[in-house]
Amino acid sequence: MHLDEHLTGKDIANTKFEADLTFGDSVQVNKLNTPSVRTYNTGYEYEPEDVNSFGETLTIDQNEFISVSLEDKQKKQSANALKGELMMRSAYAMKNAIDRNILSYVDQGRHTFNDAGSPFDLSSDSIQDILMEAQATIERTGTMGMDNFAIVADPYTIKAMGQDIIANGFKEADKNLVSSFKGRYLDIAVYKSTNLPAKQVLTLDAQPVDGDVFKIAGATFTFVDSLASNEGEVLIGVDAAGTASNLAEAINGDDTSNYVEIADRRRKGLSADAISAVVNGAELTLTGAGHLGVSLTVDAASYTLGTEVIKHYFGRPGGISYATQINPRIEKVRSEKRFADVYKMKQLYGIKVFEEGADMFGALEIAG
Repeated sequence: MHLDEHLTGKDIANTKFEADLTFGDSVQVNKLNTPSVRTYNTGYEYEPEDVNSFGETLTIDQNEFISVSLEDKQKKQSANALKGELMMRSAYAMKNAIDRNILSYVDQGRHTFNDAGSPFDLSSDSIQDILMEAQATIERTGTMGMDNFAIVADPYTIKAMGQDIIANGFKEADKNLVSSFKGRYLDIAVYKSTNLPAKQVLTLDAQPVDGDVFKIAGATFTFVDSLASNEGEVLIGVDAAGTASNLAEAINGDDTSNYVEIADRRRKGLSADAISAVVNGAELTLTGAGHLGVSLTVDAASYTLGTEVIKHYFGRPGGISYATQINPRIEKVRSEKRFADVYKMKQLYGIKVFEEGADMFGALEIAG
């Protein structure tokens, strides 16, 4: 129930549910080719055109799981409350993982909406003009589909829509208050998500100095001349490229000796937000799901931080196809080594953008 209510990707995807799926299964998605319109001449006998059905397949290749234990001494005081909390938190974590994967396909749409190659800046660009222009672009392609449009938006973008969406959202239905659907704006269905793909480029123009601080998604890394034992320390390299490489290793959690590991909850936070870094010389390309929250505190101006780009889904619903089990698999087993129950939750699913689906949507790039 928790997973179904809060899964944003389900609301904008072409969704197919099946009861029995195994990893590697191919789900058939049947389609018809579009009939031709022909000129009619009186007295001429026309043969009917064959309208052929054709199948496209989506592979079930995503296999997510959660495994947690609940000690007997914890259950003794409030077993039902703890189990309910455990299920809710597990569903929330699974929902975020699935949403991240579904929304990562935003780039596979046919369209890209931005300001001459740069993301729209909502401090100066009108969200109303942006959405109206994007909607007109898709409509002019003549893609099939009803006249309904949807946007999966970052909270900052929703804020720019102002009070209109709040008023309209409350009128839809009380259940909307607990889902990702937030109402309609310009008759466009608006869904909120903090799992949209985000990207930002950091360039170390010069070497940082001992004590300079880099932050991303709540995790703090401190550049040092030599490593001690303080969490998040990153060794300053022989040059800017070397330092950038060490920082990328620290962000990605690589098994190296060039940094001191951050606290476990911070590492889990980076993993939950799919934070990663790719290094090219002294340049770091940072990606993740949602707002990256990148900042540097330095002694001198020794870096260039590009604009964060958050890619929103915009277009007709159904551009991304998502096939999954009707219900996730949940098991409870007794631990062999401790006095505890182990709860396991597994979800199988697959995602694909078919050629016809790609025409229906695009990535709307907005500065974070």
